[in-house]
Amino acid sequence: MVAGYQEGRTVYELATEFRIHRGTVSKLLSREGVPLRYRLVQGEQLDRVISAYKDGYSLAELGGEIGVSPMTIRKALFDAGVTVRPRRGWNAELH
Repeated sequence: MVAGYQEGRTVYELATEFRIHRGTVSKLLSREGVPLRYRLVQGEQLDRVISAYKDGYSLAELGGEIGVSPMTIRKALFDAGVTVRPRRGWNAELH
């Protein structure tokens, strides 16, 4: 797992290969002293994400498309000044 990550494979790819959660992969790599990479959504990729999000794609769909978590997409959109839609079924009045 460590060698695969150091060769450039993502946490998501390793999680799929080893059939474990991506969080478990991150914990195992950290335990081995491997510095984790954090993928940022920037430049043309951010422009495409913003456009697709405005066209109705979900955070999960966009994250899956480019290999990052939905929360990474949400943060990138928020930082870019895009209003993020409430989750489906989310009623803010109840929360």
